[in-house]
Amino acid sequence: MKRSVAPIDSPKILADLRAKRANHEWLDRHRAELRIRFAGKFVAVHRGEVVASDPEFPRLLSRLRKRLADPSLAAVEFVSKEGVVWIL
Repeated sequence: MKRSVAPIDSPKILADLRAKRANHEWLDRHRAELRIRFAGKFVAVHRGEVVASDPEFPRLLSRLRKRLADPSLAAVEFVSKEGVVWIL
């Protein structure tokens, strides 16, 4: 059986990685604001805006799939009510 493999589109992969990183960086910079508006919810950020939020992850994912052509590019995180302190 002959298998076919799709060619790797390096420029697209790099662009997608940059977009994903930019979404995470935006989320990090705006975490305090997000905590005020979305405490206790999962949020999805894409292109500098919150595109979906929900306290339940499966529902957030469903909304995200309806809203974005490629939901994997969004930064998704749970926004806690309080700041988290990591002690290592």
